[in-house]
Amino acid sequence: MSIFLTFYLFVISPFFLIHPSSAQFTATLYRRDSVLSPLSETDQLAVRYPPRDRARLSSLARSYDRPDVRAKVAFSDYALLMNISLGTPPSTVTGVVDTGSNLIWTQCANCKNCFKQSLPRFDPAISSTYRKVPYDSTCPYPYNKDRTDPNKCSYKIQYLDGSYSEGVISLDTITMNSRNGELVALPDSYFGCGEDNGGVFGGTESGVIGLGLGPESLTSQLGATKFSYCVPVINKHGFINFGENALVSGTGVVTIPMAVKWGHYYITLEGFTIDGERVNFTSYGNGDVEKVYNMIIDSGAHLTYLPSDNYEIFENAVKKHISAEPLNPSAVSGYTLCYSSLNFSPPTITANFDGGDVRLKSYNTFVYKDRTQCLAFFPRHNSPEGIYGTTAQTNFLVGYDQTGRTVSFKRMACT
Repeated sequence: MSIFLTFYLFVISPFFLIHPSSAQFTATLYRRDSVLSPLSETDQLAVRYPPRDRARLSSLARSYDRPDVRAKVAFSDYALLMNISLGTPPSTVTGVVDTGSNLIWTQCANCKNCFKQSLPRFDPAISSTYRKVPYDSTCPYPYNKDRTDPNKCSYKIQYLDGSYSEGVISLDTITMNSRNGELVALPDSYFGCGEDNGGVFGGTESGVIGLGLGPESLTSQLGATKFSYCVPVINKHGFINFGENALVSGTGVVTIPMAVKWGHYYITLEGFTIDGERVNFTSYGNGDVEKVYNMIIDSGAHLTYLPSDNYEIFENAVKKHISAEPLNPSAVSGYTLCYSSLNFSPPTITANFDGGDVRLKSYNTFVYKDRTQCLAFFPRHNSPEGIYGTTAQTNFLVGYDQTGRTVSFKRMACT
């Protein structure tokens, strides 16, 4: 992932320990392009997002067709990063926060093929608490499906953009720091020790942190059935919550039903309201989610993708409410609908979900680049489902309740 626009978890020195069974904590997030981040990039990267998002969409399409596929994602340039520590003594690991997968994995020092990362690779040889998971009943599904070595539980993740990781499922202590200095320690936690890794990773991250429902995900190992994150605008702080700290409550909260299928969190988008005009979509779905749950809410995609028929309806309605003439699509690489920013007046757009309406601001619906304003939505061809990306989630506290099967949105300044 050659140029990552990311969020970075700031590590604070711990003062005391939280028992995992009662773990609830909040960590600080930074955008990688923020001047507040040590990983600051001064260039605006919006124009580079669509190709990376599309690689992710291709991978998601593959997982839709084959629910047993382990590799479900190819991460966009706009992703969430957080730090955890592995081992004894602890070694810092920077991982992409992924709501679409379960496994925590990182490159290990003994990798025969490795991609560039900013921190030293985790070395299991110097951790006194590290051990491999054998190929027996402790090897979790689906890693127990392919027996390649009776002495180890193996994993293999292949992304459609060419990125990959192979290694062994292992156990070690995971520790995390909270904004208030509390330390969470998770002894004997599952993670993947990557021995053969490659592709277009960004140079900052060393692996992936899955937030799915599988037993090997971070949320499951924390015992946290709730998590929430707040996606900041540039040069502002954000944060991620786990446990009861993740509760989204108060005035203005919109809570909608959620389904979990093939490792992804699904919500139902009925349409949009554009300057007061309601635009309803055709329902999409398959099997037990037929006619509902037509959107994946995704922390790994920057933009929002709609099934192509729905996108055409949406784009035509947006154009009708903008008096200016659109630019030639080739004027701004990768985008389908752009306008000159001179005297540009965007329409007011509200996302109409099953269960409630979420009013979006202009920075949720348009991205600025080189004196142009481009629609932050794209068509997704040959797919019955869309992707609700992080641009649409900016300056929202987004909460996931795995037990209650709901997603909540609350407009707030993510500081």
